[in-house]
Amino acid sequence: PAAAAKESKMEALRDLVTRLMPKLADRVLQFHDDHAEEIVVARGSSHNHQAWIGGYQDHIVQCLTLAEEHYPPLDSYPLVRMPFKLSQAALVLYFHDIEKIFKYGMKTEKYHPKQISDKNIWYYGIIPEKYDIHFSDDELNALEYVHGEHDYVGTERKMWPLAAFCHCVDVMSARIFHDIKVLRF
Repeated sequence: PAAAAKESKMEALRDLVTRLMPKLADRVLQFHDDHAEEIVVARGSSHNHQAWIGGYQDHIVQCLTLAEEHYPPLDSYPLVRMPFKLSQAALVLYFHDIEKIFKYGMKTEKYHPKQISDKNIWYYGIIPEKYDIHFSDDELNALEYVHGEHDYVGTERKMWPLAAFCHCVDVMSARIFHDIKVLRF
């Protein structure tokens, strides 16, 4: 039963990537397949949210599912269109906690310590070079501020709309659904 549940979650994640990022799905899934062994066992955090083995994958599935559910009504709000695509939000949400794959994936010896601690090595180097996934300025801003405006100054807006949407989705998963192991979305 545990192996079947793990496989079911992996298939749910693959399906979400394929549906939400059709133009990049093959490249994102190549990254995914290259790191699947770590992804299925990584914790979502050390203790705050989805902190169980496999919790990282649960968190990403939740984030992608929440984005898929909440984007359309916001995009069709009267007189307003979202200034980014759902596929961009999905890309950011898929990669936003990338360091947790390596930090909590139980195979840390495979990676240089900088690869475990510095997301920018992945966002600006490994992912574009190895997987041909190039993040736009909006996506890079969202990857930087998905966890909030940590260096907030009242006179400057650092978090752009894509970052704000991804932040909301991440907070819903990490603070509302933080202890849900069985996904019922």
